[in-house]
Amino acid sequence: MQAKKEQVNQLLYERKNFWKEASAEEIKKAFDFAVPYKDFLNQCKTERETVIWTEELLKANKFKALPAAKQNKKVYSVFRNKTIAMAVLGSEPVSAGFNMVAAHIDAPRVDLKQNPLYEDKSSAVACMKTHYYGGIKKYQWVSTPLAIHGTIIKSDGSTINISIGENNEEPVFIIPDLLPHLARKEQYTKTLGEAISASNMNLIFSSMMEPKTEEKEAIKLYALKLLNQRYGIQEKDFISAELELV
Repeated sequence: MQAKKEQVNQLLYERKNFWKEASAEEIKKAFDFAVPYKDFLNQCKTERETVIWTEELLKANKFKALPAAKQNKKVYSVFRNKTIAMAVLGSEPVSAGFNMVAAHIDAPRVDLKQNPLYEDKSSAVACMKTHYYGGIKKYQWVSTPLAIHGTIIKSDGSTINISIGENNEEPVFIIPDLLPHLARKEQYTKTLGEAISASNMNLIFSSMMEPKTEEKEAIKLYALKLLNQRYGIQEKDFISAELELV
């Protein structure tokens, strides 16, 4: 009976708790991996940021960019700042075989539309229109502090990288949800996928204005003024921008 039990145990796979089974050295290795990985997640919130981070890591490890580095054994190539390929070249021809590892840069986000900024008269706030892609759960993005990351190509051809909401002194942004007592009829009777309407996922951007101003869209204008002071951009520059909420 004991022999049969041992035979069964050998065939079955038993899942074990790592923290109960791991040695001190194994736990140290786990943290040696997890802590830098956490830093990577904090720094790489968009596809472009991930490619920049990866390129810096490759350069630190003596990789050279193609096509200039054809004689180098460690090479890489960046495509449209959103995809990166790297290779360690061997001495045998490709026909002899090679090892390939492929990874997808998974960067969950909500995109801002190309001309997103508008002033909502009923609430007296400047908002931004969004467009989400199909790989997210909409309900996870409302009433959550968000930052704006992205790239703007200005009318003069120069490129500006945007990041607002990561530093302690910077504002954070939010897509508002309905209050519980207002949501009973609007959300509680709907499915999870329908409770949050994509067309209503507008970002609260700003509510400030110049003192004693008589401007028609004073809140929107003040928001544009702040963006111009910090980044030198105008409203028309949003048209050639790729801005994301993360």
